Amino acid sequence: MTALVLSTWLVQVAAAAPSEVVRPEPPATGLPAIAHLEWERGDPMALAVQLAGGTVEERVAGARALGRLRDPAALDVLLRWRDDPDVAVQIAVAEAMGFTPHSEAELRAWLAALVAARPTGADPELPLGLLAGQRRGDDLLRAVVVATGRGGDARDVGALVGLLDAGWPVSAAAARALGTLATRGTPGLEATAPDLVDALFDPDPRTQDDAAWALSRIKPPLGDRTPRVLSRLRSGLSPQARAWLVRASWPSLDPGVREDLFLWAMTDAPRLVQIAVLQAIGPDDTEAVVIAPFLSDADAWVRVATIDALARVGGEVAEEALSRHAAEARDPDERARAIAALDRSDPDAAADTSLPRVVRAAHLGALDDPELLIELATHEPDPVLRTTAAAALTEVDGRPSDAGARLLASEDPLIRAVAIELLPEDAGVSALVKLLEGEEDHEVRSAAWAALDERVPDARAAGASRAALTARIGEAPTKDFGPAAPHVDALAQRLAIRDITVPRTAVPDEARVSVGDGGSALVALGAADLAQVRRVRGAVVRTDHGDFVMSLDPQLAPLAVASFAALAEAHWFDGLVFHRVVPGFVVQTGCPRGDGWGGPGYELPDEDSETSFGHGAVGMARSDRDTGGSQWFVTTSPQPHLQGEYTRFGEVVQGLSVVDHLPQGTVIESVTIERLDP
Repeated sequence: MTALVLSTWLVQVAAAAPSEVVRPEPPATGLPAIAHLEWERGDPMALAVQLAGGTVEERVAGARALGRLRDPAALDVLLRWRDDPDVAVQIAVAEAMGFTPHSEAELRAWLAALVAARPTGADPELPLGLLAGQRRGDDLLRAVVVATGRGGDARDVGALVGLLDAGWPVSAAAARALGTLATRGTPGLEATAPDLVDALFDPDPRTQDDAAWALSRIKPPLGDRTPRVLSRLRSGLSPQARAWLVRASWPSLDPGVREDLFLWAMTDAPRLVQIAVLQAIGPDDTEAVVIAPFLSDADAWVRVATIDALARVGGEVAEEALSRHAAEARDPDERARAIAALDRSDPDAAADTSLPRVVRAAHLGALDDPELLIELATHEPDPVLRTTAAAALTEVDGRPSDAGARLLASEDPLIRAVAIELLPEDAGVSALVKLLEGEEDHEVRSAAWAALDERVPDARAAGASRAALTARIGEAPTKDFGPAAPHVDALAQRLAIRDITVPRTAVPDEARVSVGDGGSALVALGAADLAQVRRVRGAVVRTDHGDFVMSLDPQLAPLAVASFAALAEAHWFDGLVFHRVVPGFVVQTGCPRGDGWGGPGYELPDEDSETSFGHGAVGMARSDRDTGGSQWFVTTSPQPHLQGEYTRFGEVVQGLSVVDHLPQGTVIESVTIERLDP
């Protein structure tokens, strides 16, 4: 579904009499018009109209919106504004080109021109105006370098390596771009190892950090450079950079060196390095008897990483330690993790309602009894346990052929979505077409269309269902195909359906979201009113493990901020848990089910930017492009690979130590939105 954005000032609690929602006409010009076009994922030419004659702020917002389309047709519009007189607009254009397909040649030419025009070094004796101009030029060069990492290819590696000694911010951007190329699977990056290792000794710590991250993404054979890397790992770098170097160097280390590194880290290294070493340990790296004592560490995240390390190492000692922790650990989430690591199930424990839900779910996940799993997936009252049973069923051999059909009878839409995966090949197409006739849940419909796209490679494969499928694709344009639209487009082409424009979204006037125990709130939908959403400045999150304060950025991500604030003021988040905690990575919440599969019933467009996902960044979780909703996360260490891939709409500004120690299962007591006075 394309974006539906909640207006924070139009939330109506269900207990009150709902008033009529009046939808205003779309704004004609300026920032409101850009926000509306971004909400609708408007045509690039419509956004081009907004850039012409706009203010600097409007031109920046328009360029940013063009990049978020990720549409090749936006490139021609962006190129018109590449030479804008204001460098802020040029930077926005560069970032947008990084997200726009087929822009690599233009970025390559732009990068070469900027490098050729750049002075050989900053002169601190320059007059203030000239020095400021040189810094603005470096800011633009940095933006083009970052965009090259996102939109370039192997042909750009040499130019980026040449900028590693250009001084901050360009050197850091070049290292970051090389790491981004590696994340995208670009070949040939192993040859950059000597230069990136040299960059670890750059005088600027930010360049050191980005070089360490790039090495962790490339993981090149280090050869005779290993001692230099290990010396930097043990001292002189930030804790996060040292953790990245653990991941970068581990594949190149001999077993004896790995064990020495483990012993050093667990006795004399920062927490992030300890977690990185535990996460890197494999079956032959060290003995389980050396790892097991850290199940008693004072730090919960170290204990969790130890559980995972023991599961990988295996063996009798590891199994004994995990069994003991599963039985004796005070924290139910740790017990559940140990049970899952053992991959042994107790059917009686899975059915024992006196046990914590996470412990029951861990036992359920290892069950291999298909009939019991079907029974639990369809009749268990707890949604997390239903989901766990259905997921376990997809992994069980010998399940009955009617398992998918039986799960389709569930009232839980997520179980019906899982059921689609279980439908047999010979009956799948007709069953899926029939399902679409009465299915109202958009997630289930999307799963059905995706399955049809996979099971109908040509018109012949549609068989007797071809006529019904053709009619379904050609139905009234008010039908909402949502994220499944690409699958429907592909099917329409294969079935040779002519003159059919697959509709994308029918935008409802309002949505009712479930709140609390049986309550609901009526929320008006529409493009964000920027004057209102820009008053939102932050949020106070109170949990049963401490409080923290987030600043929110409505200028960068108005749609996400408007949605978050509306849900918070409808008390949507009250009582929800942090269902996902990955040590040293993120803590995540906002799922009404508690299993990571739930949402508010609408989806937001991604608001990509090149704003850093540093320690404490707040981002919008999603399952695919433009599928954000109510789930959000906080990074517990810098995560450059999330930059430009997820909507970043805020950061923790107070109480970050609370976030860094949140255990899984932490309960949100309330979220209070802070606004500027009108």
